[in-house]
Amino acid sequence: PPASRITLTLPVLNRAKNVAFVVTGGGKCDVVKAIVDGRNQDLPASRVDPSEGNLYWFLDAATARYLSINKPVEFKL
Repeated sequence: PPASRITLTLPVLNRAKNVAFVVTGGGKCDVVKAIVDGRNQDLPASRVDPSEGNLYWFLDAATARYLSINKPVEFKL
């Protein structure tokens, strides 16, 4: 049987109080950079912009390596 899942539309995500993207793997670094820099509006993730909420990105070092971050924050469990 197919995996259980929930599909959230852009209107729902953009009205959320908090939205988080969790991305790992160096193979995704170019796509993440294009989304964060706003260069590719064709990607659905680039259109997530909570109007009255917060957008968080949780990335590993390999995924974030091409981003220009003023103050990177390391998170450890």
